Amino acid sequence: MLFNEFAEEIKYRIAEKMGKNFQIELIEREDANGVKELYLDVRHEKEDALRPVIRLHSLYDWFQAPQTSEDLEPIVEYAVKMFNGGIPEERQAREICDNLFDFQWAREHIMFRLLHTKWNLELLNALPHIPFLDLSVVFYIELDKDGGKPSKVVDHTLANAWGVNEKELYAEALKNTPEKRTAYFKDFESVLLGELTDKETAALRNCEKEMGIPQLYLLTNKNRFHGAATLLYPGLLKQCAESLGGDLVILPSSVHEVILLRADDEAKQHPWADIITDVNHTNVAENDVLSDHPYLYLKEQDRVVSFGISESQESAG
Repeated sequence: MLFNEFAEEIKYRIAEKMGKNFQIELIEREDANGVKELYLDVRHEKEDALRPVIRLHSLYDWFQAPQTSEDLEPIVEYAVKMFNGGIPEERQAREICDNLFDFQWAREHIMFRLLHTKWNLELLNALPHIPFLDLSVVFYIELDKDGGKPSKVVDHTLANAWGVNEKELYAEALKNTPEKRTAYFKDFESVLLGELTDKETAALRNCEKEMGIPQLYLLTNKNRFHGAATLLYPGLLKQCAESLGGDLVILPSSVHEVILLRADDEAKQHPWADIITDVNHTNVAENDVLSDHPYLYLKEQDRVVSFGISESQESAG
């Protein structure tokens, strides 16, 4: 069954079970890097409050899993149970929606993440954001304390309702994100000994082989979710640089993690941009790509700069 057929069938079956007093809609939203995502929105006709939605591709992945039969009924029952508040995670999400416009509640849940600016111009028009080199810092409300996915991106409508600006959002997120998404820094050899899936392990081993540089380090957070934002944690890059004994080359693996290595002369001259671009096209989901070139952390200046941009990238603007 094709995805669009699946989406329509799920919508029809859920509508049957929820009854005529509920409005069932398929809504499309833009994710990072221009990727479109389809969601299922279910709400009572007399209910105006914000409510969580279901990402249809998550249900479709479930449907396509090898251990799943072609019977849609378990998927439909799960979705109905979720919309009726029968799943703990959904009840948490409903709590967030109910409290969303109360800034005194929301300020403890504001987090930040990184996006590539040029690839997300349309999306960024709707969001408060702060520039960071050729990237942008954007904000969201966390879904749960155990590191799930963001339940609500902070857009201009929400920020205006709170009466806060970008600097105030950043100040709150800078308190919350390092605390709730604890930094994780470890050499690849340790990581590859069993902390990743087989697919991730194979991909990283291939990268190491192609790069020919064994001393690589993974920087992310304990949840491996939007872990590239650890680049913004106060003092963290300086600690990493002191551990490695010098400036750092930063390779943007994805929005979820970056790769660090000591910036000796050989590392600075390596064609990282070509390797990053190739990995982005072959091993990273389109909406998870962070950047197509490396960055350099200068220890003495305590700042990050762009470098190693290829001629083709410069000509593309």
